[in-house]
Amino acid sequence: MTKYLVTGATGNLGSASVENLLKTVAASDISVLARDLEKAKRFSDRGIKVFKGDYFELHRHRRAAAHRRALPQQSRAATREHG
Repeated sequence: MTKYLVTGATGNLGSASVENLLKTVAASDISVLARDLEKAKRFSDRGIKVFKGDYFELHRHRRAAAHRRALPQQSRAATREHG
């Protein structure tokens, strides 16, 4: 059974990725990485595991990605130059 990790899940692309996964994958097989736990509450309320972190906290990525297929979402905001 494949488990998935979606980064950037509270953004437009990440949210769409989660919703698309939920069409064919159980919520218990999906995890998300989010900077803001309050924004990610909509996922935990549906049984999706939420990890707090961002692109620059690599130690959190390693823990969150253990035994999961990562679906990273890259955006302009994910670069140091843009915030």
